[in-house]
Amino acid sequence: MSLLLGWLSLPNDWKTSLAIEAFSGLVGFIIFVVPGSVGVQEASTVLIFTALGLSASDGMSVGIAFRLNEIVSTGIGLALLGLLQRRALPRLE
Repeated sequence: MSLLLGWLSLPNDWKTSLAIEAFSGLVGFIIFVVPGSVGVQEASTVLIFTALGLSASDGMSVGIAFRLNEIVSTGIGLALLGLLQRRALPRLE
């Protein structure tokens, strides 16, 4: 989190990073019924940023960066799973 805040030229002290991560996890735990937490993660990040006195647009940028991180890591995981399954299956000839 601190690295991402630094890249966006936002205050990146450990207290801010810890508060954003803690409240994001709390909101994610409370609103677990939304499939894929589509929109909830971004909205909660915007809410947390405005509560901490940061701009809402910066909150949306961080929320979108989190979502892109999830998409990329899920894609890599699925690609690796496909490769491993191909290796594990015996070939029938």
